[in-house]
Formats: sequence, structure tokens, C-alpha cells
Amino acid sequence: MKTGITTPNYQSLSNKNKGSVTTTSEIKIAQLPTNITIEPNTSERQEVEDVDLETTYIVQSGDTLSKIAQENNLTYQELAEYNGIADPNKIEIGQVITIPSNLEESTTVQEENSQSTAQETTDVSYIVQSGDTLSKIAQENNLTYQELAEYNGIENPNILNVGQEIKIPGNLEDLSNSKDTEVSTSIEIKTNTNKDTDLSTTKETTDTESPTSVKTSNKDIDLSSIKEGSRVAEAVEKYGDEVENADYATISENLFATSSTDYINGQEVEVTHIVINDPSQIGGSPANGEYASGLETATSAAARLNSSILINGSHFNYSDGSEDLKGANHVVIVNGEIKTDGVSGGNELLLDSEGRLYNAYGKSAQELVDAGVKYSFACHSTQVIENSDTSPSYREGNYYKRTVIGMTEPCEYYIVTDKTYNNALHDTAEYLKGKGCTNAYSLDQGGSVSLVRNTDLINNPSDGEERAVGDFLYFTA
Repeated sequence: MKTGITTPNYQSLSNKNKGSVTTTSEIKIAQLPTNITIEPNTSERQEVEDVDLETTYIVQSGDTLSKIAQENNLTYQELAEYNGIADPNKIEIGQVITIPSNLEESTTVQEENSQSTAQETTDVSYIVQSGDTLSKIAQENNLTYQELAEYNGIENPNILNVGQEIKIPGNLEDLSNSKDTEVSTSIEIKTNTNKDTDLSTTKETTDTESPTSVKTSNKDIDLSSIKEGSRVAEAVEKYGDEVENADYATISENLFATSSTDYINGQEVEVTHIVINDPSQIGGSPANGEYASGLETATSAAARLNSSILINGSHFNYSDGSEDLKGANHVVIVNGEIKTDGVSGGNELLLDSEGRLYNAYGKSAQELVDAGVKYSFACHSTQVIENSDTSPSYREGNYYKRTVIGMTEPCEYYIVTDKTYNNALHDTAEYLKGKGCTNAYSLDQGGSVSLVRNTDLINNPSDGEERAVGDFLYFTA
């Protein structure tokens, strides 16, 4: 198997000859550091340019522009521009979407729009309103949120303050002038069939030795130690395209993690996809490392646990951080120890030593520990997906900002972090089922919603700052 990282917008080879050790696969990475450009594969580009027919797609129930774009190897921004869609969050059932078969056509449309925009020479100021996101502001001005963040010197694009001034570049040349000069390099790794072989020892030799890593504030990619046949190696081959449009990405020997902006029924969410090699890399922790010892912020816990991805956990008591056992939450298990004995009411999210997320109505706390459960989380909302059935989620009619985690299989997970209060739980359930999740759970909600990458909070908290909570679910590299 040969893995290469190339420029976006070219046809991915990730699904060709799957399983063959001589397969060439690509990870398409966009938003790389401004001092790194990935060299294109011109032979593949020629294949795409030779096709000049376009196709149409009729919008179905549950579709989003992002979903349609991903299925056609495009970004939703490209598809919106090509179809003249002003608001990519609003598409209607039965609407005809034109899919450009020749990416050059899409590029031509973008260039025409760029030339039109470049005629404007004066910056425009926008004052942030309640409910705004940088992505929303950018889309309304035919920009990406990354461009707008860079132009305004915004380090964390997920945090805006009401009343904050955002400058909209009137001339796209101003935007290009704000970026660093790009330097061309490439990343290429050759692997073999020995599953225990470190890929760094079999890196293909070229006249100019290529680096095997890319590191920026948002993307940390190190392919040098990924082992052939590992779950992470399979994820790189299968999901490499995700990295192209990811807001954040971490790829290392034992971890594949991307966080990307998406839309569920028109509502903006951050979707984090995680694949780990070993179930020991997922865990739970009470605040401050000791059950019922008070509260702790997510960023503090992430630093303490040396986690790569961390989210808020149980509904909790503000007095001491213990789990709030309302509804059908009757047991508490922390690091394999019973803290509250009883019989499960079926609402607890159980995490076992195999990395499985599930529930077990009617099982005693001791039976759960004997079965390998190492942590339980108190969940007040109904289960989102149970054994591929989304019907439980339709019992919850309230709209909240939520943290929802789903499992496709042990060691592969999706986390949906709401950015608004307008998302229905059943819409999230259907979205996660579409990702292949068989079980999913809604954790604590509202101001508790936290998503931390390394030690950085990357979601916009409801209160404008972190809320200290009672426990956490986390992943390590």
C-alpha cells in the first residue's frame, strides 16, 4: 500500500483495490499550513478534466448540501456557488442540484465570482449579533470561515463575542496579501505487508527526502509511525478525504481524529470522528480525578489527562460533582469501582473495557463491573440510538444545545457538538445512523457542552466561557 497526500479537489483513489498492499491511496488535505502546499497528481487531474458532462440531483428528505457535496467529492461551498445558492443551509425537497462533472467548470465559476468581488476595494465592517457564527458570516459574504478568521487575526474561529467587529475584505487581493508565501513539498509513504513494521522505516526514497508530517495549530498529522493493518491505517485509507475539509485533524500512530463543520437539518454542528487502535484509549474521569470531589473545567481536565479529544459527561450535582441520578439512572461506576450500587434503569451510558458504548436495563452494578464496565455516565435525555433503532430519540421533544456521542463499532466513534439550541434530538439520531452508528447517547447539555482538542476548547460555550462540570469522556493518542 502506498499512501500519498495531495492537493484537494482531485479524484480520490482511496476506494480502489482496497486491501491490496500495492494500492495507491490519497489523503486529500485542505487548509494545510500556509507554508506548505501539496503537489497535485497531474495524471489524475487530466482524467477529471476529460469529462465535461454535468449531472443533476433531486433533493430528498434529510439531505443537506454538505452531504450531497461530500458524495460527489466537492465542498458545499463549491456546490452552493455553482448552483447560485445564497444560503447553503436552506435547500428544499425536490430542488434540482447541478453536479459539475468537470471540476474546471466549478473553478471557472469561482474565478468569475472572485473577479466580480475583486472590483470592490473597500472593507466592510460587520458587528457580531447574538446567534452568529464565523462560518455563517463567511458564507453570507462568499468566503470560508478560515479566510475570515485569518483576515481578522482570529485564533479560535469558534469563539465570537456579541458586538465584536468583523472586517469583510472588499478586495480579495487584500485577503491573498494577508497570507504567507507558500512553499511546495510532498508527503509519501510506502508500506509493506508486515503489520509490525514501522512505516517510517519503509518510507520511499526520492531525490529530495519528503517530510512525513504536517503540523499547524489546527492540524497535526504524523504518518511516520502508522503500522500497516492497524485500525488507524485503515481509517487513513478509508476516511482520508475527511481531512480535506476538516476544521481540525490529528493523525498519529494510534489515533485518527477529525473535527468538521456540518449541518443537521440546517443547524450548524461540529462533527468529530475518532478511530483508535486500542480500547484503552477511551475512558471516563470524574472532575479532579476523584468522584464527588467538586467540579472542573474541560480544559483543566484535558491537561490533567493528557487527552487528545475530551467532552463533557454526566448530568451532575452542582454541590459536589457527583452524578445526578434522575430518571432511569440508578448506578454509578467509576474506573471499575461501584460508587452507587443498584440496578440499571437503562438510561446510563456504559463504557466497557472493549471500548463498547451501550446500556443494560435490569443489570446490577456488580453484574456490570463483572462484565467489564469501567465507567457509567448519567444521561437524562432518552437514548439517541439503541441497536440501530432511532425511535427512542423521538420521545425527546425539547430543543437543547447538546453533546451526543455515537459508536459504529468499538474503537470508532462520532461526536456531534451542537452550536445552536435549535437542533432536535431525532435529527441528530438520523444523522449519526447515517454515519453507521449503532448506539448513541446524549450527555449533559446547555452550558455544559464542551469539546476540547488537546487543551483548547474548540466549541463556543453558551455562557461565553467554560462551565465546570462533574465528569468527562476522553480519548488519548
